[in-house]
Amino acid sequence: MFLTCMETVTKELVSWMRGHESSVFSISVHASGKYAITTSSDTA
Repeated sequence: MFLTCMETVTKELVSWMRGHESSVFSISVHASGKYAITTSSDTA
């Protein structure tokens, strides 16, 4: 599974993240916009 990060106005792809083997349940983004953390059912 992967998560895409899109520019909100132009809807252009900014980046993508991979690593989970099942659907992402939640995401938290740092105030700087530089970091994000996700949770999924495959998280130990």
